[in-house]
Amino acid sequence: MKTLLLLAVLVSTLHGPVLAKEKLQSSWLDREIIVDAGLDEWEGATVLLEEPVMLVGAFNDEDFLYVSFSIREPRIAQQIMARGLILELDAKGEKPLRIQFPVGRLGGEARPRRQRGPEDMENIRDEFERSQKTFLLLGTGSSDRRRMAVDNPFGIAVRASAGDGPLNYELRVPLSRDENHPYAIGADSGATLALSLETPAMKRPEGMEPGGRLGGGGMRGGGGGGMRGGRGGEIRRGGMRGGGERMRPEPIALRAKLTLAVNPDAADSAR
Repeated sequence: MKTLLLLAVLVSTLHGPVLAKEKLQSSWLDREIIVDAGLDEWEGATVLLEEPVMLVGAFNDEDFLYVSFSIREPRIAQQIMARGLILELDAKGEKPLRIQFPVGRLGGEARPRRQRGPEDMENIRDEFERSQKTFLLLGTGSSDRRRMAVDNPFGIAVRASAGDGPLNYELRVPLSRDENHPYAIGADSGATLALSLETPAMKRPEGMEPGGRLGGGGMRGGGGGGMRGGRGGEIRRGGMRGGGERMRPEPIALRAKLTLAVNPDAADSAR
């Protein structure tokens, strides 16, 4: 069984930064994938990232790219449910395809952790469930966005789920643009793409300084923890300050190079 390959170099300390370099290799599609965030079809076709803890997978054929990931850390899953998630696929020389799903609290404020209660998490979960019907196609400007139904005629399919277990995400996007697929990556099988995942920044509430500090005392923020990559990619996340003081989580950011698979039958016939 073909599996997604991850070449990674990880160097970590207990509370220090984690260094990573990633190159992802998609596998040629050899099974039916139903985009429902169940991820049953991905067994044996994902790899594990250790920081943050998540499973990642990718398949493609000549027409579509399929991507899945499963977030195992509750606080990161909660951040995605609250803020939303932007996935970008960038083929060289093409306009990046940027999809925000789940949408999250557009224009919402990031409430300090000390002001949150149990009802906030319930509200986040309720909004997350309500957001399953649409996603955003993002352009280059802050106002350049188009809301689209998850059930659409353009070949894009995306779903997410978050129960008591991990947050699962599954996506299908067209590779080549044509009259039936105007929103596509603009790449052929075998191409290498720049892949990124990030949570959008949210507005700071009044009285909160950059970095997560509240005026008159409160939580402090900074760049304590994180995963940084070299040429291959980069993962960033919040962490702890010295002395165990918790920081406000920074937006999650993952960047990597993803190489699409080629049809093995075509490759064999060309030899």
